[in-house]
Amino acid sequence: MPAGKILQWTSWGELLYIQSSAGKLGKIGNLGVKTMKTARAYWLAMGLLCWISLLGTAALAASPGDPLLKVLEKDYETKVLPPDASIVEVYKDGEGKPCGTAEFVQNDAYIIHKNAPKSAYRAKKGQPVFTGDTLIADAKSSLIVLLNDKSRITLGAYSKLVIDKSVYEEKTNLRDTIVSMFWGKARYVVQKLGGGREDFKVTTPLATLGVRGSDFAVAIVPEDEILKLQTTNWLERFDFITPAWAVPGHATYTLAGADTTLNQTGPGGARQTLTSFSSSVAFSDRLTSPMPVTPSLVPAVLDRVLPRASVMSMPSILE
Repeated sequence: MPAGKILQWTSWGELLYIQSSAGKLGKIGNLGVKTMKTARAYWLAMGLLCWISLLGTAALAASPGDPLLKVLEKDYETKVLPPDASIVEVYKDGEGKPCGTAEFVQNDAYIIHKNAPKSAYRAKKGQPVFTGDTLIADAKSSLIVLLNDKSRITLGAYSKLVIDKSVYEEKTNLRDTIVSMFWGKARYVVQKLGGGREDFKVTTPLATLGVRGSDFAVAIVPEDEILKLQTTNWLERFDFITPAWAVPGHATYTLAGADTTLNQTGPGGARQTLTSFSSSVAFSDRLTSPMPVTPSLVPAVLDRVLPRASVMSMPSILE
């Protein structure tokens, strides 16, 4: 090997140039190059192992369902008011007996009675709500409805649902409630009645949820938004693979809070049970397996994005 001054050592350690006493540039022999290549391979392998180790640590620290909590943090803009509906400031009662009351209203929320489909009454605190009513929360808005059985429904921004049925008999602890969601996000805090028939069902275009006493949230959002947030758990990712022939549409995301059991039915009649601190997604052609969510994260997300009760000073949660 010629003696001389080192001029250059490449970043990967492949080539080492020297200046000989004659002033000419020379390259280390084959043995040196092989040594440098071996070193390069070693450090590449070490870097890869460190990277895998970091990924593994992150996967252990976070539950598979944690990334999808962001579904509730975001508002998915759409037109929720019927195009032929007129906003009416003076409220008129619907038909029959009230099934609940508007407990809290933030910004632009509306109630549309079944017998007056073209009148969108601007919602205000204390207004009665009736079976068949359509509840709407527009941009940067929210609406909390307290039902007669003390269950609460909280609508987030750009949300729309219908109270198809709401029967409650206090003496016999009988409840039979059906709510249809069409878009957006809502939280349901369903009161436990302690016996008797206490059915409470939430339907979406892709899934049906049967509950008794529970605290859970449902969001109907664009399918591609769900896919962007898919879990980093490699095994769970297979649930999120969309067939090449499938046309992207909407998806239903469900999150179960504390002390909650949900009987879920998805596309094709697929059935499963969601328990506390777990979530799932119903796509147009499949229902994902339940994904555990870190328990400490769930109450904070639900209370921040979809509060279950009115408070004296409520932050602008939807700005």
